[in-house]
Amino acid sequence: MKYTLTEDFNKYSKENELDLELNMFLFSAKNMTVGSDNYESTIDVLLKKKSTEYALYVYDPLHTRRYAPHFVDLKEMLGEEYINTFSYDAYQTSVYEDQWVSLPIFLKYKALYSNKIYLEKYKREVPQTWDELIETSEYIINKERENNNFNLVGYNGLFPNGENAMCSIYEFIYSFRETKESPFPGFNSQTAVDALNILKKVKEKTSNDETFRSDEKYNLNMILSGNILFSTLWDGMPLSDYKETPLPGKNKDVNGSCLGGFNIGISKYISKENIFAALKVIKFFTSEEEQKKIASTYGVRSSVKNIYNDEEFCKKVDCEFSKNVQGITRPSSNFENYEQYSSKVMSIFNKFLFGNKSAKEALTEIDNITRIHVFSYKNFMDVENGRNYNICKYSNTGKVITVFQGITIGLVKGKGKLLGSTNQPSIIKNTFLSSIEDTQISTEKSETESKPTVELKSKSKYKILNYHYYTGINTSNDKHFFL
Repeated sequence: MKYTLTEDFNKYSKENELDLELNMFLFSAKNMTVGSDNYESTIDVLLKKKSTEYALYVYDPLHTRRYAPHFVDLKEMLGEEYINTFSYDAYQTSVYEDQWVSLPIFLKYKALYSNKIYLEKYKREVPQTWDELIETSEYIINKERENNNFNLVGYNGLFPNGENAMCSIYEFIYSFRETKESPFPGFNSQTAVDALNILKKVKEKTSNDETFRSDEKYNLNMILSGNILFSTLWDGMPLSDYKETPLPGKNKDVNGSCLGGFNIGISKYISKENIFAALKVIKFFTSEEEQKKIASTYGVRSSVKNIYNDEEFCKKVDCEFSKNVQGITRPSSNFENYEQYSSKVMSIFNKFLFGNKSAKEALTEIDNITRIHVFSYKNFMDVENGRNYNICKYSNTGKVITVFQGITIGLVKGKGKLLGSTNQPSIIKNTFLSSIEDTQISTEKSETESKPTVELKSKSKYKILNYHYYTGINTSNDKHFFL
């Protein structure tokens, strides 16, 4: 039976006489007046209204820039020594403009899944470089075709319509840097050109357009059928016939995996007393003991470095993966409207991977997006001639993140009664009334409020908004993470 963080915190709070109690409520499409894909907009509206009703927010770190102006600096609150216990990947997902605006509850990585049956049959090792993956795939596929097996595919790079394709682009280019310490090469580099040319070679030598374009469910079905040698999906999939490792790189010991997960931040609009209470929740969630429980129970990764040096813990989980994987975040913190930027990048990239555009041409075009400082969508009326027109010929594609499930957690301080679930729908309905769509791509810094609203209350209520981490796969075997 799986535990929840709520249960663990309540037990901890009682044992340590914290006088705090967590209460969990389901936050899903059933109690939302608009589709659940608007979860991030719900948070946006609450924070822009400087709501004091919610103290803690759990969110996809893809939106760290979006929420950063509304969260307290946890480094200032927790101290440098505590912050130094977290990995560099925690820094990537949690820091904006030199402030630790959140901390990971857990991390997710894209991983390589290798078919153990065929590797053992032909006495081959899991590839550590892309050249090895090509060579191993070609060898095994040719051997299998000699035995009339024409169903086997070498590799699926995961380039569907959606954000997972952006992940695959970034991690592949990142895997081509020369050393572990090297930064992301940049779209205007020769390294990026070399990476994309090898990616196309991987597709042509080991796979096909249909497989590379396929969605996450198709990819998973291929894995479950055993008809693919290598595939990339998010880590933590319980697949007995496949070995999970970091993705290959250009060179051994250098790899790249897209970062995801769940982060938690504290609203700066609540009272200082409430902020200190919320800090106790965060410190509990990010403690070594609780992080070990989360990682071992749900098959996710922790950003707390020291737990992977615990020999007993490493008997239960694959510590080598966490020690060796080299994460890379998507550049969401560089843009006010990352979703539109991502959509534009993928549109250009697909003309290379599935068309005739060269790697150099595609990368130059992608790099030029960031050379234009602002794309704005403003309608102008030509009064004299009665015409409407836009200053840029670029369509607003909207949001691409899909939310499957969420949880609201209430934290009651003192001996007051727990919040009832009937309180939740009215809150959700109100949040969508003034939802604002961003219609700009910009590299400029967003404006922030210098002074938060502070309100003192004798009994304070805390609620955490949370949603199930979306990998694009929804099966009965999914491991759902519950707070």
